[in-house]
Amino acid sequence: MKNKFKDQLLILLAIIGVGALFVSAIPNSTNQVGTYQIEISDSQNALFRVNTVTGDIDRIKKSNISKVDVNN
Repeated sequence: MKNKFKDQLLILLAIIGVGALFVSAIPNSTNQVGTYQIEISDSQNALFRVNTVTGDIDRIKKSNISKVDVNN
């Protein structure tokens, strides 16, 4: 009787584990937040924007960035 219970418990846990693997493999289709990282380089006088999803890197010259007036 003990062996039958142990076997059923083992099968149940295996099914739960396989189900968890399938659920984790489904891509998440919700809106992503924080897909960009910014790195500032003083030596190149630019900043770099990295898209963490696609791996694309954009170089932006600091002189092309408009100044923000916080007093207005």
